[in-house]
Amino acid sequence: MWMYNECMGSYHDNLNDLLSDNVSGSIEIACKALNVLSQLESMGEDPVELAEKILRVHGDMIAVEKAVKAFLNGTPAVNILNELRHAGEKAGYELARYLEGTVVTISRSKTVEMGILNADRLDRVYILESRPACEGVRLAESLTSNGIDCRVVVDSAMGYAVKRSDLVVFGADGVFSNGVTNKTGTLPLTLTSYYIKRPVLCAFPEIKIVKRPFSGKFSLRNPEEVVADVPAENVYFEFVPEELISWVVTENGRKNFEDLFPDI
Repeated sequence: MWMYNECMGSYHDNLNDLLSDNVSGSIEIACKALNVLSQLESMGEDPVELAEKILRVHGDMIAVEKAVKAFLNGTPAVNILNELRHAGEKAGYELARYLEGTVVTISRSKTVEMGILNADRLDRVYILESRPACEGVRLAESLTSNGIDCRVVVDSAMGYAVKRSDLVVFGADGVFSNGVTNKTGTLPLTLTSYYIKRPVLCAFPEIKIVKRPFSGKFSLRNPEEVVADVPAENVYFEFVPEELISWVVTENGRKNFEDLFPDI
């Protein structure tokens, strides 16, 4: 079952949860966004202003952007939710086929989590803590409770983890014709993997694909999440060029990155 629980609280509780969420993956946040937009619409209110606010906070995530825009264009929320969940689940099951030995990952991709939970040839998972929100620690807690042998390492120890792993795997918040966007730390992780000569696998449902190159920039978040008493800059996402990715896995199987964009 896809690891997303329907929000059951009041509209305002759900909205606050959505806007303050800095640890969930993009599909889970997209589902939360659809939930609050549907709630607002059911109260007879115009959801456009709220949709714009959601995109200002979570618009770096392509699944969120696509889901919100589809809702505003009249697609029923239940249809979008079903597409998100089905694609995410299938991508996770596909990923499980390619995970074996020891792997290292970063952040908490639900697709990657499902792949790990359903892999039957895994020995150990190294997980970067994934500061500043430390969602990697939460992933480790979830996997450990399900009997997976995990080890959390600090982000700066990624070289230690990669040397002890057979494969690097991570999700994506957006997939562009020239690479992917994902949690900060993914770029140095892939560069480390390239230097140490470990394959890099990126897993995601194809709803996260946009047929254009990435050329944007990322917004800065609350600096106090990094440190409170000195100046800081806190960026959640970064771009990873496609040449650092060995292959990808989607709900349609394993592919080379360029196979995602046959017409470009």
